[in-house]
Amino acid sequence: LQRSVLQRVLPRTFNITDAAVIALATHCANLTTIDLSFCHNLTDAPVIALATHCANLTAIDLENC
Repeated sequence: LQRSVLQRVLPRTFNITDAAVIALATHCANLTTIDLSFCHNLTDAPVIALATHCANLTAIDLENC
C-alpha cells in the first residue's frame, strides 16, 4: 500500500476484516476519507487504528456497520 493514498472507498465490502483496515490505517497515514459503510464484520479496533494513525482523516462513513 502506498502512503500517498488520500481517499479509500470500500462500501459494501462485506468480507473486509479488522486486520485489513488496520493495515490500511498503518500504511496509509495520509488517508483523508474512508467509506466503510455496510462492512458488518468490523469491530472498534480498525476505527481506533484509523483515529490513531491517520491524522489527516476528516471523514469516515460507518453507515450500517
